[in-house]
Amino acid sequence: MAWLAGLARAVAACCDRWELEVGPPYPLANVSLVLPATRRDGSEAVLKLQLPHRESEHEAAALRHWDGDGAIRLLAHDERLSALLIERASPGTHLSELDPEAALAVLCELLPRLWKPVTTPFPSLHDEAARWAAELPDRWLQAGRPFERSLLDAALDSIAELSGSQGEQVLLHQDLHAGNVLSAEREPWLAIDPKPLAGERARRWTLVQTLAWAIDDDGVGSEHLDVARWMLDARS
Repeated sequence: MAWLAGLARAVAACCDRWELEVGPPYPLANVSLVLPATRRDGSEAVLKLQLPHRESEHEAAALRHWDGDGAIRLLAHDERLSALLIERASPGTHLSELDPEAALAVLCELLPRLWKPVTTPFPSLHDEAARWAAELPDRWLQAGRPFERSLLDAALDSIAELSGSQGEQVLLHQDLHAGNVLSAEREPWLAIDPKPLAGERARRWTLVQTLAWAIDDDGVGSEHLDVARWMLDARS
């Protein structure tokens, strides 16, 4: 893969451009190389080199738009290298290490802060939902009909009904969960890894997105399905 083959050169280029010293990569990054970095002035940062992908394409723009309000702060960005220099969250404990009820309370406080009015350059929830509607039925069949058809129909119906009647467009953190919120010194908790969209945020959209992310190449996420069923039951 070309991206992997060029990683060492990209890291070297970033270290040279931003005058960094980097350490061993963080172990939990899935589709990017994430390295602790020290800047020339001794301050700590994180160097993140992203695998080019539509979901992460506008991460730098999202972090710039939030400007540290509830999210990690962007320090520098190299679009050509898909490289971000970002604030380091220390001590960096994952929110998932908290009791679930306490973690939920933190997420409920963060969400309204992240919903800032926005338009460009972010992909729209409308367009993303159209892609989900086109792909979900085939993915459901290919996975062997892993959940009830009524759940799939509820998601497709929500897309059809909601796409043309959205409210205020805000910046959405499409991957906000307890593994993507870290403890920090500047604020108690900061969001990372946004996979941003522009759209409205409501329960029925969350049902659609949860189901769309439930099926991937590794199988079907049972926890995603539990959440989707819970949201569907809440409608009745």
